[in-house]
Amino acid sequence: AAFTAAVSETLVPRVIRALEETGYQKVAVAGGVAANSRIRKDILEAAEKLGVKIAFENTEGEEFLFALLARYRDNDAVGCCWDAGHEMCYNRGKDLLAMFGEQLIMTHLNDNLGNSSPEGKIYWTDDLHLLPFDGIADWAYNAERLKGARHMEILNFELNIASKPNRHENDAYGQMPLAEYFAEAYKRAVEIGKLYQQ
Repeated sequence: AAFTAAVSETLVPRVIRALEETGYQKVAVAGGVAANSRIRKDILEAAEKLGVKIAFENTEGEEFLFALLARYRDNDAVGCCWDAGHEMCYNRGKDLLAMFGEQLIMTHLNDNLGNSSPEGKIYWTDDLHLLPFDGIADWAYNAERLKGARHMEILNFELNIASKPNRHENDAYGQMPLAEYFAEAYKRAVEIGKLYQQ
């Protein structure tokens, strides 16, 4: 309990300060922050005071996400952050937008190569966060599903320029000058925007 309190007393003020400094109105929450009841309670209370929306991200342990979204179904300030890549490698392709699209608050758009284990085991190294269209995601299908969910003014990307251990899919990104990488990400964003607006 003391450790959790210390983490919360350190983390939550930092999140509040970042929100105040940036003016952002949404925060994605995942992993241990979402799973820990004390930290989750503290961050939800702080967000409510600031008028900020909290989006719980789809990661491993989707049953927990389902329980959270069911609990906060009637709270417009709490909802889902849909990570397209996580859906492919952690959620085994379940259509989470069909399940929780009306609770969508933000996106983390990225691509990957799906689950690498023939036995269906989940490995964090499959979560590549590639540029959209560099993996196996069907972006026309994803855009259609997004259109059926709560409308998003902004579709966020969550990308990684570094490869995971013993993986090399992101190596080319790390070798690009950042300006070139961002220009390529912008091109992909334009393509997804066109699909979303069709």
